[in-house]
Amino acid sequence: MTTETKRAQEVAFERAAAGYELFGEKLEPFTARRQAAASAMGLRFGMVDESDIFKVTVETLKDGRQELSFYNQMFSDVVLVLWLCTVSKGRVLRALRRVEEAKGEAFDWADAKGISLTSAAYYQAAEVFFKIMQDISVSTVVPDLEASANGTDESDPNE
Repeated sequence: MTTETKRAQEVAFERAAAGYELFGEKLEPFTARRQAAASAMGLRFGMVDESDIFKVTVETLKDGRQELSFYNQMFSDVVLVLWLCTVSKGRVLRALRRVEEAKGEAFDWADAKGISLTSAAYYQAAEVFFKIMQDISVSTVVPDLEASANGTDESDPNE
């Protein structure tokens, strides 16, 4: 691992650990507990392949906007992850036990915040969502499984 890569990981981890803000409210960090709940609730991010990605030309909706890329269930991912980052640790654990009820609460929250497919609030929320996901991706050390299986991986993720 290069020093540059390691520093990028540290910066991303620090940013993710510090948390984010949405609509002027501080969000809780997207911890392992929240990640598990998001997965149980149907998070698709990270399991999206090219066939799931589609382009939307927003110019057909609003003049002057550029082409944007979306993926199937992106709206749901944004709502679920950000809602989980607004609730207590105890509520997150209840979401794991009562997934359907938690989904309902998440979408009620989105409605109350004015988040809909074509709202400016959605684009703000999506921006925060992608920052969270990017920082988790950059700060996660993924071992070289092939090198490890061959006994040639000498990297130490703890360095």
